[in-house]
Amino acid sequence: MFRKLVAIEPTSLIPSAEKKLHAFAKEVILYPDIPKDDQEIAARIGDADAVLLSYTSRLGKKALEQCPDVKYIGMCCSLYSPESANVDIRYADSRGITVTGIRDYGDEGVVEYVVIRASSLIAAGDAASTRKSGFKASNSFSEVQALHPLPCFFILAARRSALAAVLE
Repeated sequence: MFRKLVAIEPTSLIPSAEKKLHAFAKEVILYPDIPKDDQEIAARIGDADAVLLSYTSRLGKKALEQCPDVKYIGMCCSLYSPESANVDIRYADSRGITVTGIRDYGDEGVVEYVVIRASSLIAAGDAASTRKSGFKASNSFSEVQALHPLPCFFILAARRSALAAVLE
């Protein structure tokens, strides 16, 4: 159990998840706004041993150097690599701080959007033929499937692949 957990900015956790944080720390502080700079980030963290942040703030070496008690940083956003992270992972590692993030955050939705937009362009050709085909941005998936059955097959296949990966 952590002694003190601080969310330095809004993390978009649902209320029941926020309540469960109290099972992991004796004291929980959740800030409702985004800190303006490293000095404010360091002041919010203070003597906390656990920190949560979202994608809007950067937690770098300058702020972490002022917070010697930090043992854990939870990124409530994607974490793919140290280069793309909004936390100085290499510095955190050098101090023995554990950093975790959410893998594959939003990937399925992005794939669906890209495929449907690309397929509508391929199937329609240009704006004039898009209007002739009956495609509208407000069409439901089943309406789009009726207009463009082959591209929709690829979306369903992508969904099935994503589901299979989750179930493995």
